[in-house]
Amino acid sequence: MEMMTGTLELSVKQRDNRTVPGHIFYQGALKVMRPQYLDDSGQVTYFILNPGGGYLDGDRYALTVEVAPEASLYLTTQSATKIYQTPKDYVRQINRITIGNQGECINLPDPIIPYENSVYCQEQWVYLAEDARYFSSEIVTPGWDSSERGFTYREVNLLTKLFVDQRLAVMDRVLLQPASQDLSGIGMLEGLKKVASLLGVHPEIDQEYISQLHQVLQDKFPDLRFGLSMLPINGYSLRALGDNTQELEQLIQQCYLHYNQAFCQERILHTRKY
Repeated sequence: MEMMTGTLELSVKQRDNRTVPGHIFYQGALKVMRPQYLDDSGQVTYFILNPGGGYLDGDRYALTVEVAPEASLYLTTQSATKIYQTPKDYVRQINRITIGNQGECINLPDPIIPYENSVYCQEQWVYLAEDARYFSSEIVTPGWDSSERGFTYREVNLLTKLFVDQRLAVMDRVLLQPASQDLSGIGMLEGLKKVASLLGVHPEIDQEYISQLHQVLQDKFPDLRFGLSMLPINGYSLRALGDNTQELEQLIQQCYLHYNQAFCQERILHTRKY
């Protein structure tokens, strides 16, 4: 069994129209702040921290999240995930998220920043009850490198598998390998350097919802390249390309605002941490 650099186990449950902590355990280079309530919706918010400030060669991380039926969790990070040089090994993170009936997990971490000569592999295994809600995003933006070429990390491999009632429903992968791929070419990043991904699942998301969201995003971000696709379940995937991290973050926040307006209007739009 691999030695873990950081482990975090977090479960929440519903009590009296409010989501409250259940089981919390962490050790090593993963920690979690105390629960916060940022509005009157009953949703609980947790910030994940890495006290070391970044991921190093050979690091291994494990995150386990359980959302009980009808509970609502907003999960985010305190700062960007910085992947420093990994000359001998690679960094690996495994996330397992389970969401019960009518439960909800909003997972909006800060960007992943791979630096020169780094390799980062992330696996997310998401288990949903049939009427669970899930909203999750990722942004990859290259870190500073001595040559200023922008693509000097060796690999970023982000795999998400989403199961509904234990059956695989969606598999999504972002695989960036600058040494063997022309990331600036057609069909890849097409001259841009940063990529954002989003998965939104809700029993009431349909083609009409996606069409309305697409029009909103076109009006607000006319210069961004993005695409929306209906999933084989009630949900959608989004992929966006850009050169401005803040603009990609604003795109994700606009998607979350649209989600709240449709399904939970009493929530506020969560603000940045800095």
